Formats: sequence, structure tokens, C-alpha cells
Amino acid sequence: MNPAPPPRPVGRPRSSEASDAIRTAAIEVFAENGYDGMHVEAVAERAGVAKSTLYRRFPNKEDLVQHALSSTSDEVACPHTDALEADLVAMLRHLRDKFASAPMGRAVPELVAAAARHEGLRRIHRRFIAERRSSGITRLRSAVDSGELAGSADAEMMMDQLTGVVFQRSFISGGDLSDSVLDRLVRSVLAGHRDIPRGSRSP
Repeated sequence: MNPAPPPRPVGRPRSSEASDAIRTAAIEVFAENGYDGMHVEAVAERAGVAKSTLYRRFPNKEDLVQHALSSTSDEVACPHTDALEADLVAMLRHLRDKFASAPMGRAVPELVAAAARHEGLRRIHRRFIAERRSSGITRLRSAVDSGELAGSADAEMMMDQLTGVVFQRSFISGGDLSDSVLDRLVRSVLAGHRDIPRGSRSP
């Protein structure tokens, strides 16, 4: 087990510095101890700020967790170029690498487990997921609008298919998530949603 980072010196950091320090400390403490074991005192010590600073900014742990999650705003960022497959593969590689990194690789399972037990955290979790999925869904919808994908294609369901495999293999099955596997995954999902040229349809 890796030793915890040393606490930052307590002082009066500038507002933006304090916010960044709290965000980093909160996600680290959450990943290490889970939601129920996440204490304001530990976050304050790790961030190098006074407990009163945390209580003033974040009246409860839910607010603190939400602030911590904001450090992962680019988790499922999807490029938007002329190459749909390449854009989606890049998105999945980013997600795979994020899930494999510390502290997010430990924080995500803790978040899923805690959201099942705490209604307020469940709302935060769902909003967090929706926000991080939005760029990928937007990219898929643009492909539908341009005719690259069939008009009947459901962008949200396709996003579930793509990211669901990455989540399953990252945290449950431990299956292969190499670049070649992600390439095949994207091709497979897209293949079921492309219009068949009229001349190639069977009579």
C-alpha cells in the first residue's frame, strides 16, 4: 500500500490554490477511505487548510465529494474531427487510462458503492456521469445528423455499449482493454448503426 502524501503546511493559501488543494485532498481521502470513512479533518490536514475553511465552503460531505469530482471534468472527453471511429477510440482510451490511474481508479468503485447507499450521493453520481458522457453523446448525435450513422441510431445507448465495456473490464472482469480491443469495440458498435446502401439491400 502506498503511503499517504504528507499533509501540506497549514496557512492562508490564495482562494484558487486552496480550492485546488481541497479538491485534490478530497478525492485522495475519498479513494483511500470511502465515503463513510471520509472525514473533514483528514481532508483539511491533507489540503493544508483549516477545518473552518472546509466547513465554510462545504457544509456537508456531499458538497465536498461533488467538489472533488469536479477535478475529473475531462474524464470522457471526446474529440470531434472528421474521423468518427478515431474520435470514439480516443475517448475510450482516455477513459481506460483514467480508470487505471490513481486516485480515480480507486475512487470510482467507492463512488458506485456509496451512491447505492446514500440518496444524495446517488444524485451527485448520476449528474457526474451525465456531464462526463455528454461530449461522446454529442459526437454520436452529430454523426446521425450528418448521415454517417442511421437516423434510428440511439446515441445514449451506443454510449452505454462503448463505455460499459470499459467499466466492466476495468473494475469487474479485468478483461483485455488494449488499443486493438478498443478499436474492435468501436467498429462493432458502429457497424450495427450504419445505413446500408440501397444498392446492397437484398430483394
